[in-house]
Amino acid sequence: MVTGLVEAVHFAERHGLDLAQLVAVLDAGPMASDVSRVKAAKLVAQDFAVQAAISNVLENSRLIAAAAREAEIASPLLDVCHALYSETGSGSRGRRYGCGDLRDRATHGGRRMIAPKQ
Repeated sequence: MVTGLVEAVHFAERHGLDLAQLVAVLDAGPMASDVSRVKAAKLVAQDFAVQAAISNVLENSRLIAAAAREAEIASPLLDVCHALYSETGSGSRGRRYGCGDLRDRATHGGRRMIAPKQ
């Protein structure tokens, strides 16, 4: 979910959309949660204070992927996210906040996922 929020905020930012309006729409939608509300607001504010280290995010996704494999359940989106978290974690030594690491390290088409604060 958080990876999707990072991409959504980046997309909106790059297209010059009103980020406050984006957060309001996300907050009112069917997938809104306490986590999504907090993370979306932090992304818009570019507040990357540590809440969850990327190493924790990577370990959680590894455990879920292992359980999926054991039950012979396909998890292609989780696999892509796990690879991204692994790449991100190796560059940060797993100490920073997941969203901050994704901002700094994750790329899509060779571009940073979230432009640096001006």
